[in-house]
Amino acid sequence: MRVWTAVATGVIFAVATGGPAHHSADGDPADPPDQHTRPVAKLDPDDLVSQVSRATQRTRFARFSITMRPRSGGSPSADVTGAYRFTRPYGVDVDATITAPDRSGVDRRTRFVASGRHLYFKPSGGTSWVRFERDDDVAATRYVRPLVLEIARALDAVPDWRMFAAAAKLHKAGTLTDGTREHGYHAAVNVAKALRGTTDGTHAMLVDIRNRGIPRIGYTVWINDRTKLPRQAQVGMEYRGRAVDVKADYRAWGKPVTIYVPPEPTIPQ
Repeated sequence: MRVWTAVATGVIFAVATGGPAHHSADGDPADPPDQHTRPVAKLDPDDLVSQVSRATQRTRFARFSITMRPRSGGSPSADVTGAYRFTRPYGVDVDATITAPDRSGVDRRTRFVASGRHLYFKPSGGTSWVRFERDDDVAATRYVRPLVLEIARALDAVPDWRMFAAAAKLHKAGTLTDGTREHGYHAAVNVAKALRGTTDGTHAMLVDIRNRGIPRIGYTVWINDRTKLPRQAQVGMEYRGRAVDVKADYRAWGKPVTIYVPPEPTIPQ
């Protein structure tokens, strides 16, 4: 599932790129957290994506923490911590721990690694790892819980800020100040319309979002003024019929991380 962002992890929108607004019982899930957004003058969405992508490629490493919460409480909810190693403009290696409830509502921790051509999972309480081909969207469904698999696919997808490439306009969304200064950039994406104007990894992410019945999604990302590295991201969307918010915090940019690759995983036939 590439609806998280990615890196997530995500972004919430003040202005749609077209089409009717989508509403739910919890309000529009794509509404921005700050209603007082303003258009960003003379900044093309693609330019912002390029600036951030160049910065992440130079820096290479980051740690993250992500929360997923329905606005009205209940499920689905999840917490993720881990690290990214940026390997190419549209690619990352990931080492993460995913905490999400099972069918009975009990939280379970799953270790997840994406490296090279493979995905690796170690279920809660397990002692062995299972390995799958990175581009195989079918095999893992028989071994990994659906919500955990969707989160893992999201972590393995195009980083959240690339979703800006699907937006027609950017809006300012305030600043974060905590020893440094980060400006927020906010965009709204009508998924069906955005598909007609995107390519490569962003297009693949939008296809995945559309296939899960999400018509509109909102993103806000706060980016450091000097380094152009993301500090925080928020996503608003409707998922499984409920308005859901995802928040991602990025830290320790440039501090090397080790992506653990299990030496003898089980390879399901």
